Amino acid sequence: MFDLTSGDPASNSMQVLVNAWEEGSFSPVHMHLDYDEVFVAISGELAFFTFSPPQGGATKPTATCHIISTSGTRLLVVPRGEHHAMTAAPRSMGYSGRALVMEASGHTFNPRIQTKFLHPAFGASLDGQDGLREDFKQLLLSCPSALSA
Repeated sequence: MFDLTSGDPASNSMQVLVNAWEEGSFSPVHMHLDYDEVFVAISGELAFFTFSPPQGGATKPTATCHIISTSGTRLLVVPRGEHHAMTAAPRSMGYSGRALVMEASGHTFNPRIQTKFLHPAFGASLDGQDGLREDFKQLLLSCPSALSA
C-alpha cells in the first residue's frame, strides 16, 4: 500500500492509495459507515466482491464478483455501508494473479478512529497476509473466468 494523499493526510478530506495485490492476499469482508470508495485498475486483475444482505434462512450475505482490470471493468464505486472484499484474480482462472489498484475514499486519515467494520459472518481478521481464506476460495467460484472468455 502506498499513500498518495496530497499534503497532510490528517487534514485532507480525500485519501488516495495505490494497493498492490498478489495471489493469496485479500482484504476481509468489511464496510465503511461514513464514506464511499472508488477503485480503479492500473494493471492486472482484481476480484472484487460486493455483498447483499442474507435472504430467507441464509446466515451469510450473497456475494457478487466483479473483475476490475484495464481490459474490462476498470472502475468500481462502493457506497458507504456496502460490505465488500477483494483479492487478486487467480492464475487458475486465467488471470495474472496480481493487481495494482488505485483507491480513493472521501475521508481524512486518523489512526485513532475506526473506519473499517468487519462483517460478523466472515470472521474477525483484518489481516490478509496469511493466505487466501477458504471462504474466499469459494467466492472466487462465482467470478467470471478469463479462461472461458
